[in-house]
Amino acid sequence: MQYLIVNKPVGITPLQCIEQAKSLGFFRDATVSYAGRLDPMASGLLALVDGKETELRHKLMSHDKAYAVTAIFGVSSDSLDVLGRIARGSYMEMTSKNLDTHLNSLIGIRHYHIPRFSSVPVLGKPSFIRAISEKEKGPNPTKEMKVHAAKLVRLYKVRVEEIIDQLRRAKNILRGNFRFDSSLADWNEVNEKSNQLIAADIIFDVSSGTYIRSLVDYLGKTIGAGGLSYGIKRVKLGPWQLKSESFIQHVG
Repeated sequence: MQYLIVNKPVGITPLQCIEQAKSLGFFRDATVSYAGRLDPMASGLLALVDGKETELRHKLMSHDKAYAVTAIFGVSSDSLDVLGRIARGSYMEMTSKNLDTHLNSLIGIRHYHIPRFSSVPVLGKPSFIRAISEKEKGPNPTKEMKVHAAKLVRLYKVRVEEIIDQLRRAKNILRGNFRFDSSLADWNEVNEKSNQLIAADIIFDVSSGTYIRSLVDYLGKTIGAGGLSYGIKRVKLGPWQLKSESFIQHVG
């Protein structure tokens, strides 16, 4: 087998996806990698590739992609998603028309900061290792990313308690160096001050190598409220597409 396209659920890493595929008899004894990482709290289409198929892996990685994204406004985090250290932003009334204007401004090519909590090498080390260290931050490089389209599907309010419940479930499943206790403490503090936040369901069509967390972070800053990614679901990978473009998938 050269490659396998899977629908990764929320709450597991790509490496755990590989382990599950092997336990079901795929790839047998081959070394397996993936083409285009999905964060643990992201879901959707993920390409698993035989490690010998280097050219195929690059081809799969080069495909354009589409994501069904739930963004939350009024908060921000150092990881640009719900797993980070959370800071309150500014509350402001938001309309669909106003958000559409800001989304349209993202269309095209622009340089965005790569998330510090990512596997991108910075000065010889994965960025997330430097981000965790208090003494060794390193630079925050930018990368050219292209947004083909950005469509607002729904603007609504989400209960902070729902986010906290998602994190509690993820804590019981995810393996790795995640700061759940600190993040949960931050979210509980947010909940004490405001039990609801503004959320938006958005479909992004983007080029290969685009970080959705970076787009949402930039969007929150341009709006002036702060923003982070709550749910990210890859619904299209080149010629492969999920039938459903549903947004938040609950952990577990």
